[in-house]
Amino acid sequence: KRASTAFISADASKPLPIEKTDFDAACFLLCLQNMEHPEGAIANASKHLKETGKLVIVLNHPCFRIPRQSSWGIDEQAKLQYRRVNAYMSPMKIPLQIHPGKGDQGGMTISYHYPLSQYIAWLAKHGFVVDQLEEWCSDKTSEGGKARMENRARKEIPLFLAISALLYKKK
Repeated sequence: KRASTAFISADASKPLPIEKTDFDAACFLLCLQNMEHPEGAIANASKHLKETGKLVIVLNHPCFRIPRQSSWGIDEQAKLQYRRVNAYMSPMKIPLQIHPGKGDQGGMTISYHYPLSQYIAWLAKHGFVVDQLEEWCSDKTSEGGKARMENRARKEIPLFLAISALLYKKK
């Protein structure tokens, strides 16, 4: 309904086709892990936000949710469900089936993993300071024989991460 609203489709990790450099806020919602060069997107946010502008990032938690490198396990003796992490510090390019049940017809995509420290370093490099960090746990509830341990694990192991950062120094 607003005549001044415009939508642009572009690769957020490359220079954007806009001149405006005084936006109040930017948000990356579950997309940085799908970019081969997420630092470019963070640099763009720095370029196009006004000083003190806010950047909000929501990610699959890079510490606990790494495709093909993390999984749920059950310790039957302790009656606990746990999260196994096979690799974390190494950046990874991970091919994934979009619809695993459809085999080769489901298509492929790429997920990119970087450790949390890398995201924080990119933010600092481009003039941001983290002002809040939240780890989000699932609100699902299991039923059945393993419900108690599954529900406990869901409350203890966050699968999403939200980072709020303020631009304190224009680059």
